Amino acid sequence: KAVIAEAVRSSPSSVMGMTDENNEPDYAPVYFYDIKSSALVMSVTVYCKSGLRTEIVKDDIHTRVFEALRKNGIEIPYEHMNVIMDSDRPGMMSQ
Repeated sequence: KAVIAEAVRSSPSSVMGMTDENNEPDYAPVYFYDIKSSALVMSVTVYCKSGLRTEIVKDDIHTRVFEALRKNGIEIPYEHMNVIMDSDRPGMMSQ
């Protein structure tokens, strides 16, 4: 969560849009949203400067998060499947 939060803070597109418990300006927190078969789903609201196109902000934030996770040794799991063909098994002949 801290790595994602820092990636949002480091973006020149993002701005503080909330207040913390002391009523001080702050960025939105990162939430642990869901568990999937190959993922821990995190969510964060990004407040941005007026007039910026959403796709540019999303691209910047996603790129920063991806690079920050990699830099910090946090692996992103991808679903994969091993397929074993009968012809690959010992003692099996393909027809």
